[in-house]
Amino acid sequence: MPDRFLSRLRTLLPVALVASCAPLASAGDATTASPPATTTIANSSAHETPVAGASTPGDDWMRLRIQPYVLGRKSVTTAEVLEQLNALFTASDIEGKGISDATYDLAKQIARSQSRARTISEILSRDLDNNGTVTRAELEVFFSGPAHQPMRAQSGQVAPTPEQARQIRDKLVSVALQPDKNGDGIITFDEMRAFADAQIKDNDPGRFIALQQIPLSLDTDGDGTVSRAEFEASAIRVLAEISRNGDGNITEDDIAANRERFDAANKAEQARESDRRNAASFADKIARCKLPAPPEGAKLMLLGVDSGAALSNVSIGGDNGLPVSAIHVKVEDGEQPLYVVAVSRTPTLWYLTGATSRVAMFVASDAGGAMGAFQVKATPHTGVSGLDPAHVNITKTSDCLSAFTDSHNATAKRTESELKALLGRSTDNVVGTMKVARIAVPSGILATDSRFPISRILPTTGAGAQMWRRFTQLFPAGVADLEPSTVVAAFPVQRYAQLPQEAGLAELLDDKAIEITAWSRAVVLGNVTIITGREVRGTGPESENRLPSELRIVRKMHFPPMVNLAGNMKFKLATGVPAPEGDARGLCVMSEETGQPLSGNCR
Repeated sequence: MPDRFLSRLRTLLPVALVASCAPLASAGDATTASPPATTTIANSSAHETPVAGASTPGDDWMRLRIQPYVLGRKSVTTAEVLEQLNALFTASDIEGKGISDATYDLAKQIARSQSRARTISEILSRDLDNNGTVTRAELEVFFSGPAHQPMRAQSGQVAPTPEQARQIRDKLVSVALQPDKNGDGIITFDEMRAFADAQIKDNDPGRFIALQQIPLSLDTDGDGTVSRAEFEASAIRVLAEISRNGDGNITEDDIAANRERFDAANKAEQARESDRRNAASFADKIARCKLPAPPEGAKLMLLGVDSGAALSNVSIGGDNGLPVSAIHVKVEDGEQPLYVVAVSRTPTLWYLTGATSRVAMFVASDAGGAMGAFQVKATPHTGVSGLDPAHVNITKTSDCLSAFTDSHNATAKRTESELKALLGRSTDNVVGTMKVARIAVPSGILATDSRFPISRILPTTGAGAQMWRRFTQLFPAGVADLEPSTVVAAFPVQRYAQLPQEAGLAELLDDKAIEITAWSRAVVLGNVTIITGREVRGTGPESENRLPSELRIVRKMHFPPMVNLAGNMKFKLATGVPAPEGDARGLCVMSEETGQPLSGNCR
């Protein structure tokens, strides 16, 4: 072993440990004490394969930091690896005082400062006149180019119409104006800074800083600081284990012999990191997702669903997101107060009837899928009707509680843990299911085919009857007919101008704004519809297994929200009819006059 390495070993390690490492020293080193007869390391061969056993968290962490420096190399000296590790310590020791909680705090401040600077810089990149503020007019100019970019379609790139480009630009401008808190159309520097601080509060970049730094488990003297000496002591101890013959070199054979130690360290560190991340995550949720405390003696129920079996007639936060489904919650008679927590994967409206006076609190959340893409930090687009607002709580963000559909799976167990961390007590009853029409509480009895208590009478004849039948296959509980003023939500609640998906198409057919010109034959297997071929209108009998494949727009209309989810249909715009309003993404719209695509996904 090189003198430098052994000298460092003697300086940093206790005498007994240096003695136990005697096989690492050269034969002529008279200063190394002979190990006691009971010392396992001394009585074993220097070339014996190490046995993976109990190891300290600090040594596991060190072993995993050493691994990248030695893997894939035929030979590397322990001195070279120690030099690399010392460079890591220097980079982490921001103030040169060792690694402590104060170091973590400073690293968090730096991460937050950098995040704040990036957010403000992005906003200022739209300050076209360089006066330190960003106006609506500047944003309209800034986003004019992106709004006119061709839209992707299977047939190629399709340029948006002027109206579509205006709508795209307005959406981009609306998002970019979020920092404008007073709504005057001007983003000042103070508003930029406040917006950046709010972003940090919602998604703190410093949350997991401690997990990325040198761990305090290397602090062996208990003074709260990992000194360079303590850091090097761990490094040298682990390097001594890896370099089996004590010559100061780590060979491929050494790595192979230590593979079990590396694997054990990796598993142990992964388990510890998972625990730390869960603890940090729960701590963040406790601070960010505060819930009202359950009253003493209340029964705590946890409900998890994918969606409701009824379609809501109201939107929550606008018509551009996923359709809002509705679920009937029947509160059973009883004296015990109920604290109900309901989590859905998609935007859902919970409608309560029965002994609602029993419900001390109804907490609702969803998985952040309101805009068609699940957003972890989104505000839930969910609502509750049938209760006094004082007894309703909508979680601050969608990640406060994990969505689940099976009360026995791992996600449900995690949600129970999250809820216990937030409320300080365990749940009494957990119910999980996919699509449901009615849930009885507190029994948890489910019904999938029950009609919604307040629902529309759907037409059974007329131009839209076939589409209404298709709709009821997807939403067997019908259309929930609710008053927007009765719904408690975090966003404005309003009636849909046009019902979403198949229901909206059925309304347009009944109103004679569109007409079916071609059909597809479909086989319905449960919730799955398989299109098996095309059938021209009028060549076959009416069948439950037919879907429109082509519709002709004969007067001014508005596309139903998320109509692209209703199937692969082509729209033809009759001559002289204005282009439809609404979102045409994913749709094929052809001009009957020119035969050319106007927008969307045309093949």
